[in-house]
Amino acid sequence: RMIEAIRSNPNVIGYCVHALTAGDWIIGAGLLDLWRNPKGDAYYKTKEANDEQLLVVRTDKKNYYEDEKIELEFIGINEHKKNQVDLEYIITNKKNNVIEKFNFKNLTLKNGVTELNKKSILKKLDEGEYQVTAKIKNKNKEIISSNRKFNVFKRISSSEKIDVALLSEDKKIIKFLKTHNIKYSKFSSSTPLEIPILVFNDKISEVSSSDGNIVATKKNFDKSFENNIKIVNNHVSKGGNVIFLNTPSRIYRRTGENLTFKIEGKKLLPMDPIKNISQGLWDGILHINKKHPIFKGLPVNVPLTEIYENIGPTVSFRELEGNNIVQTIAFDRIPNGNIMKRNYIGSGDVWTASDLSIVDHNNGKMLLSTLKIFENLGKDPVADKILHNMISFFN
Repeated sequence: RMIEAIRSNPNVIGYCVHALTAGDWIIGAGLLDLWRNPKGDAYYKTKEANDEQLLVVRTDKKNYYEDEKIELEFIGINEHKKNQVDLEYIITNKKNNVIEKFNFKNLTLKNGVTELNKKSILKKLDEGEYQVTAKIKNKNKEIISSNRKFNVFKRISSSEKIDVALLSEDKKIIKFLKTHNIKYSKFSSSTPLEIPILVFNDKISEVSSSDGNIVATKKNFDKSFENNIKIVNNHVSKGGNVIFLNTPSRIYRRTGENLTFKIEGKKLLPMDPIKNISQGLWDGILHINKKHPIFKGLPVNVPLTEIYENIGPTVSFRELEGNNIVQTIAFDRIPNGNIMKRNYIGSGDVWTASDLSIVDHNNGKMLLSTLKIFENLGKDPVADKILHNMISFFN
């Protein structure tokens, strides 16, 4: 997909592979192993994406509600002379039944990048996974094929009455709650213990630096937020439950000329979760979920890619103990966070982390999350579904 994106952009004239072979501190990189053997799909998919003629199939989104319009786009990449081609596509469901079929006749495939056509799927699709398979052929009957998967979801509907208390009001969250008939109120010391608290603060943000090592964080929330968190901690200690859509915590940062680790920030929660960057570069860092009611109606025991690609986290709670529902295993590319120790023997320590955990605090529970749920509310059905499941679980 990255190579397709590069080759589909007429403003980009080329790219290079960072590492052909894996080894030393760039363990996991490369299209070939140390003995120059092809590394499965890493090699063969790269080879396929570099064909002299390539067809790219795109949908404008990955996940749709069943009443949303689905836009298809077909892009041709051609390093030969221009010629006339026919393009056809079919849409199939998971049972491989053909849902829709269409042909475009006598299109011009130019040298370079060509937007061959766009098409809207007019038929209403049932909930499920679908695949668009397309191919182009010229007068010599040469065929180039490609495919793209997408998912369709029903609108969330539930007869159960669920409540939530908001620590602070946010327009996007309130719109979500109203849309899904979730009763909400402002949290106070008199909020009943059985009503979960939902916490979101737009002053908490974590992003990676350009080298992918440093978590840059802007924590300029005021004293009132800190005081409110103390009240929430006390409420949970008595038997209440809280959902942190984004979690106030300390962080690991690489600082100084040697980029050594340093824990920064203020401890606000009793279990003291500490965030670490968990965004892969040449190495894949897979965030894998497990079966739990929060993922009801969604795939489980899978990496948070494909259907989960929008909500996948880039920071994780390192070595957090609790009921860890989404976990990852990663390693330090720079041993002990000290760039001067980077060497050809290998990488640094392997560590585990969590992206979604339920942690006990005396008589109550705290749900800690680094998933990108808030960012995708109202845009991605998966984000909506997970938040609805979170609130339902604590009701």
